[in-house]
Amino acid sequence: MPERGDPGWRRYLRFWGANVRQDIDAELQFHIDARSDELVADGMRPDAARAAAVHEFGDVGHVRRVVRAMDEQHARRLRLNDWLMDAWADLRYAVRSLRRAPGFVVVVVCTLTLGIGLNGTIFSLV
Repeated sequence: MPERGDPGWRRYLRFWGANVRQDIDAELQFHIDARSDELVADGMRPDAARAAAVHEFGDVGHVRRVVRAMDEQHARRLRLNDWLMDAWADLRYAVRSLRRAPGFVVVVVCTLTLGIGLNGTIFSLV
């Protein structure tokens, strides 16, 4: 978990994406610290308040694994969405380019038709 003195704004200065593990640890630490501060404000000793906050929070390792899995699933969805959007943009660009040169499209379609037909015929005969 991050140290208490570590300023939280440093995570916004990263150049190579988010450090998910550190972000999750910082978030969990924040929630435990906030509950601990509430219990201290209610009159508990700081060490007892910290122990009670950790006990109330539950299994930190399980929460860390669940949040990490959720983040990985979200990242996979984003990558898939980016790939689909790029493929759609490429397809639109190809169609626009082919609409500008209809003669080229006719030559390519005829060449492919003859090639596929002849290939099928030769393999049938052999």
